[in-house]
Amino acid sequence: MNKDAQKAFDMLVDISDRIRKSRKISIFKGEIKQLNLGQTFTLQLLFDSGRKTMGELAKAAGIKMPSMTESIARLEKMGFVQKNRDNNDKRKVFVELSARGKKIMKHNRDTNLGYLGMFFSMISGRERQKAMELLEKIQGLLKKL
Repeated sequence: MNKDAQKAFDMLVDISDRIRKSRKISIFKGEIKQLNLGQTFTLQLLFDSGRKTMGELAKAAGIKMPSMTESIARLEKMGFVQKNRDNNDKRKVFVELSARGKKIMKHNRDTNLGYLGMFFSMISGRERQKAMELLEKIQGLLKKL
């Protein structure tokens, strides 16, 4: 295995863990239960793009419909999403963030931006430029996959 890839992976895991732990203390404060990665992805997708059908969500997440149905049922029980049937086609079920879900996701976004702003304020302009160039390169490579 490539040593640089292993080191980068380990660093990303460590960074992610440290941010998650500090965010749990600062923003969640018991308001929401621990969400798994799939639920977080679903909430982020709904936050970014608005209401989606169950099928659209399952396709975007790369999972089968029964798994998405189960995940949405949990998110609905926690009060983060709400489901509505299409007026013209009752077979279609739309999912959207509830008021609580929007509030949590907005707070989550603002907190993440705050962290990035804080981190970026601690490094030089040249370091920020290099970081952005590297992130853009990685993003471009990921889009090709």
